[in-house]
Amino acid sequence: MNLKNKIILTTVLSGALIYSSENLYDASKAEAAVSTQIAVGNWSTQTVVPYPTVVGAITSNTTIINGRGIPGAVVYATPFFAHTSLSSAIVDPHGNFQLLIPKQQAHSQLDFKQVVNGVASSTISYKVGLGIGAVSKVDTVRVTDTKVTGKGVAGATVSIKSGHHWGIEIGTGVVDSHGNFHVTIPKQSAGIELYVSQIRNGDESSSVKSVVETSPILLAPTITTHYAGALSLHGSASEGSTKVILKINGINIRTVNVAADNSYQFDVTDIPALAVSGTVFEVIAQDASGQLSPATSSTVKEAPAPTVNDYTFGETHVTGTAALGMAKVSVYDKDGKWLRDGSIDADGKFNVLVSDLSAFKFIGDSFSVRVSTTTGATSKATEGTIKNDLLTAVAAPTIANFYLNDTIISGTVTDGAKKVFLKINNQVIREGKIASDGSYLIATDDLTALKLIGVSFEVVTQDENNRYSETARATVKAFPAPVVTTYRAGQAYINGTLVLPAEVTRISAYDKSGTLLRNGAVNENGTFRIYVSGVAALQIAGDSFTVKAFGKYNRISETTVTIQP
Repeated sequence: MNLKNKIILTTVLSGALIYSSENLYDASKAEAAVSTQIAVGNWSTQTVVPYPTVVGAITSNTTIINGRGIPGAVVYATPFFAHTSLSSAIVDPHGNFQLLIPKQQAHSQLDFKQVVNGVASSTISYKVGLGIGAVSKVDTVRVTDTKVTGKGVAGATVSIKSGHHWGIEIGTGVVDSHGNFHVTIPKQSAGIELYVSQIRNGDESSSVKSVVETSPILLAPTITTHYAGALSLHGSASEGSTKVILKINGINIRTVNVAADNSYQFDVTDIPALAVSGTVFEVIAQDASGQLSPATSSTVKEAPAPTVNDYTFGETHVTGTAALGMAKVSVYDKDGKWLRDGSIDADGKFNVLVSDLSAFKFIGDSFSVRVSTTTGATSKATEGTIKNDLLTAVAAPTIANFYLNDTIISGTVTDGAKKVFLKINNQVIREGKIASDGSYLIATDDLTALKLIGVSFEVVTQDENNRYSETARATVKAFPAPVVTTYRAGQAYINGTLVLPAEVTRISAYDKSGTLLRNGAVNENGTFRIYVSGVAALQIAGDSFTVKAFGKYNRISETTVTIQP
């Protein structure tokens, strides 16, 4: 046989490089030689065995390699530079073989040869190409679905197999230009495993597993804001829900059926925890098969108090704004007595007719407003005050000095004043009496708020039309103590001065045990003298005594003095 030394390089199959370096028989005689040897099966060491050929590309996804060889020959696949073959197969009578291999890394190399009667062919090498990747997304498949959808490589063919990767193919489809696929399949039973792969140019990707789910997932129910004091708890459940479960601290409290419109309602009048703001609770929906939805958690809230606009004497309505979800507004008098209800508009604004109510006839009186929900939750009260509708009718009254322990606030009012009121912290505390000469008195002996020096208060008057005067303001003062001149043992008089002599009605001296010794006299210039000649308690240097100044309304102040030698 005429042999020629040749090197053949050939590029085939998606860029895979096939190459060999070998002594081949002359091309003109190759076919006849091979045919003869195949026919007689008489291969020897003097005969050149051709290498096997691989059909199709080898990629990083390949696990089955098909090819052509000499019938009866054994074909071997070996990684480049490896000493042990990866796989082997016998060529069938028709010249076909199939090798099973584990997946190889992209850009690696596999060498192939075939052996006939102990005579080995030369080696042909194939580069392993980068295979197509797995589909990037498979959407949830449920028992009711007849399509599998997801994301893949545009133009690739998607294969759906049931049971396992090599299971029965139940559907195929092509990925569109946007990378989406929609593959029609028969309905599957719950728990069936579907394997989704994509194929391009005969190269099949690895599979993505999707387990068929029992039924559509129930969405979590919604909860209408629940306020402390509400009689019921409301919300809505998703389509397919048949029951809703109420839980507190992980404990099932109550279960109710879902209405035809998917709403639900719990009676909570006997659940104390839901009457307390801050309590955390949750609701869970359930379908007919017993499937549970995710839980929706919420917290019991305090019903928000309304905003009340300024109310001016003579206006017909009390107006304001309530939070969304509030259904009713109620007005109360200054003592908290309910007067009237009103409605709340969709935008939260409200107005309540009050012009016919006697509680709104006095400027300066207070009132309050509360709002409530349809479920019975009521907000805290927002306070309001009836204000003047005109400019001030009368001038402010005067306030005489008010000292600690005084039992009367006194002063004068201006012409036109018919009533006089004491206010503390902007609240009317009580009404006083106005004399015919324009003076007034307001009793304070039982008011503990005025028992501290520095506390402020106000006096205001009203005219015959109930219009308020300007406000007069004052504070509780300390009654000025007497200033005593140095006193020496045996001195005949105790002398001193008074800061406000006109306010003092009596000046007296007391011994160190608090026993009255003598009363003194106050002069017009504010000085005072107390005659104490011969008083035994004032004869010893180092002892002490007290001088007290008394005024009207139980006023009293004192100064303690040490007797000097």
